[in-house]
Amino acid sequence: MLLQERTMVCNNNAPTSLGSLSPQQELYLIEVNPRDACSANNHDPVGLYHDTNVTPPQTKKAARRTDVQTGSREIANALIDIAKLLEKQGCGSEAQISYKKAEKLGGGRETGSGIDHSGLLNVRYPEELARLIQGAHPGYLDADDLAKILDLLSNRLKDANQQSTPHMHQLTLAVSHVLNAMADTMVPGLDLGVAQEPDISSLLVSKNCVNDHSLLKHLEERAQHEPLLKGQLLSYIEHSKKDKKWRTAAANAITILVRAGVQFIGTDLQGIRIPGADLSYGVFDSANLQDADLRNVSLRGAWLRQTDMSRAQMAGVQFGELPFLTEADKFCSCAYSPDGQSFAVGLRHGDINVYTTSNWEKSRTLEGHTDLVWRVVYSPNGDQIASCSQDNSVRLWDSKTGSLHRLLSGHDDWVYCVAYSPQGNLIASASDDMTVRIWDTVTGDCRQTLRGHFGGVCCVAYSPNGNQIASSDADHTISLWDLETGNRIHTLLGHNGQVWDIKYSPRGDQLASASNDTTVRIWDVETRACRHVLSGHASPIYSIAYSPTGDHLASGSMDAAIRLWDAETGRCCQTLSGHTTSISVVAYSPDGNQIASGGGDLAVRLWDVSAGASRLISGGHTMEVNSVKCSPNGEMIASCSSDNTIRFWDVDTGACRRTFLGHNDSVFSIAYSPQGGHIASGSGDTTVRIWEMETGECMFALEGHLDSVHCVVFSPQGNTVASACDDTTVILWNVVTGECLGMLQGHTDGVRSVTFSPCGNQVASGSKDCTARIWDAGTGSCLWVLQGHTNWVRNVVYSPQGTQLATAGYDMTIRLWDVETGECSSTLSGHTDRVISVVYSHQGNLLISSSWDETVRLWDVGSGECRTEIRNLPGLIWSIAWGPPSAATYFVCASRDGSVLKWEVVREEETFHARLLWSSTSGTLVLMGASMQDVRGLSPLNEQLLRQRGAVALRQDS
Repeated sequence: MLLQERTMVCNNNAPTSLGSLSPQQELYLIEVNPRDACSANNHDPVGLYHDTNVTPPQTKKAARRTDVQTGSREIANALIDIAKLLEKQGCGSEAQISYKKAEKLGGGRETGSGIDHSGLLNVRYPEELARLIQGAHPGYLDADDLAKILDLLSNRLKDANQQSTPHMHQLTLAVSHVLNAMADTMVPGLDLGVAQEPDISSLLVSKNCVNDHSLLKHLEERAQHEPLLKGQLLSYIEHSKKDKKWRTAAANAITILVRAGVQFIGTDLQGIRIPGADLSYGVFDSANLQDADLRNVSLRGAWLRQTDMSRAQMAGVQFGELPFLTEADKFCSCAYSPDGQSFAVGLRHGDINVYTTSNWEKSRTLEGHTDLVWRVVYSPNGDQIASCSQDNSVRLWDSKTGSLHRLLSGHDDWVYCVAYSPQGNLIASASDDMTVRIWDTVTGDCRQTLRGHFGGVCCVAYSPNGNQIASSDADHTISLWDLETGNRIHTLLGHNGQVWDIKYSPRGDQLASASNDTTVRIWDVETRACRHVLSGHASPIYSIAYSPTGDHLASGSMDAAIRLWDAETGRCCQTLSGHTTSISVVAYSPDGNQIASGGGDLAVRLWDVSAGASRLISGGHTMEVNSVKCSPNGEMIASCSSDNTIRFWDVDTGACRRTFLGHNDSVFSIAYSPQGGHIASGSGDTTVRIWEMETGECMFALEGHLDSVHCVVFSPQGNTVASACDDTTVILWNVVTGECLGMLQGHTDGVRSVTFSPCGNQVASGSKDCTARIWDAGTGSCLWVLQGHTNWVRNVVYSPQGTQLATAGYDMTIRLWDVETGECSSTLSGHTDRVISVVYSHQGNLLISSSWDETVRLWDVGSGECRTEIRNLPGLIWSIAWGPPSAATYFVCASRDGSVLKWEVVREEETFHARLLWSSTSGTLVLMGASMQDVRGLSPLNEQLLRQRGAVALRQDS
């Protein structure tokens, strides 16, 4: 169970401390009925106090008091009883956990429990107790309650000795789950050393382990499976608040916990001392980090949405990137000068902007090209800038003055690429006229023309010794040329798509190529054999760059991700996320500490790669998430993405459990069958696929659509799937045979959404033609054309009762329609941009919507009022889904930044608010709404970055 599940917001909305309740305190105790643990009400979303005879602690007077230390001894004794039984059953590891916890609480191995268990909690299954403890707010259960629970389990195990082995095994596992849940809740009486000082002799106290990756990996795996170790690590963090002698241990501890997947959502970390910790990709949504010592901490890719870091010490903090540069136009090229002091960007309208890298201020603009600049590059000594353009020319500029030195004319078509020889006296240019030309940079004369390509030449590169040139064209091949003779000496074959970029390694022993086939290939220059095929990108790769040492290779793709590869092994070392559209260029700085990237989102992003990454974030989507759905049994969340995959997430922890592969393009929509045994998916590859959940096999790849399939849905009976397509049609498919049952035609533009009515007799669809239609599912006839929206109808959904249809429009409104009459009964206004998604609650009294205004709104269907609004999201929310009826207090979101988010809806009297429970890690730095007031030691560049990324109250304390 993740940390945020035990740091739930208390009555005053303040984050709950990791160790705010110690065994020295006397606590008010509340008796609870775990039979009601799965129910819910407004004040108690987990249903802990649904029994009308039991009221929540905030309103109930104390019924009894007890000494927690006595309760701790009772728990220890019960733990020993359980450990002995576990040993008899051959469950040694669980027994050792039980013994260790007993010793921690002061018990001895020969002591028995001896608790009077008359009137104990009437619980039928131990699993219910596990759920009870996991769902409890801190302080709702204490040592005395847990003593009774463990004593009950001990007696149940004794009774089970006479029963079958399978039943005994189930009980044993249940006890293990309860023990883990107890450790995770950190309730008084079972705190794992927070009140008492941790072990000062531990290696974690004396040694900084943050950069010892092998040790961290070992401890990370242990922390994931050993609650006792997790508790000890949390104890180090808590003790660092009061005594700086624990700061090394705390930095080690929080580094391990973040790596282990612990998410610190809403956690009170005020005053912690963790200098030098690696919190890369950690989740700290709404956490309290006031007055924390964060000096030299790595926050690369961290989620810091609405985190309060006021008065924190932040000297030397690394966010993994610098402030981005915003251009007024799209660009395809950029380059660092050899000394790293300047940086050039070639723009679509023909200008070249030059920046000074010390402050990233624009120093000059080179004007002369009349069309898109495809490539800019500095000469080896830095005195020239060469550029090539869609205006068919190559230009040489004086890098100091910005004046034009030479205009090289001769190509008959667009010039895509230029490259200097190692000595800088020659320059090669590649053109759509199917030639490579070699020019003298002093005289401007064309020395040589290489002919032999059968299509436009899009890239060219000089070998480091200057004797060879590599070039590629649209025929998927790479040509190697001998410059002395001008002859082609070899052709490299292997790519299945156009090669967009080629680069020699600095040592000249490798040649790398990036292709439309979504791979990078690394070739041995001497043997001309392919050493590695680098796979991982979901879309064509447009640019590659070697690090100055040649150890690493960066690749930028249409999938908006940058991947860093080990050039020797071919292993992906790191993924950089942040761009929102295709990446057209990547470039290393001369010292290798930065990577610049840019593309369609008009931003030049500057990544700090000096420290590298301590681990590779894997398991998550690498591109925008287009749709999410909750499984009918409530155990899994499914998501699909433009990275062509379908992924399945553990509903409690957010861990990625499975991935389905098979589509050849973006997956836009998914749907569970009513029984949960199958899932349907629709893709940009024009197919609908039906998958079997148990095996992961694709049963059918249904073909019939002529364009991207944007929505799929099962009928309530589960025997039919409907699919909506940009080809203006909806097709109904037989799930058992894969046959097309019928086609619904009538829309005049692409259909973006489709849904069945609750009883399955109707189908509704929403289209780019600004209408929604209601169809008879049996006959295929159109019953109603719903007109009123003035822009696309992006989403349609029936109310649970089937009497109402909600439509989400790109006209910024949500409209509610009477299904019987086809009339619009209500219009919900409030979003300030296009509405993307809308979904009813299971009772039908609430609607949740998402919009291009980057908010999620919760609406009262009856009144049409907006009840709450979620802001400061990491990006657009493409899809929303409620949890199943058995867990209707949460919803999940699909984000454009590649993450999946789970939220809890909390109702307090007449108001609602949403609290983040977990987020999958996308690797994108999130700072929206973070408070940085009076922080200390923040560098000017980091301050600029924080302002760009939405941090608030940013003022440094001098």
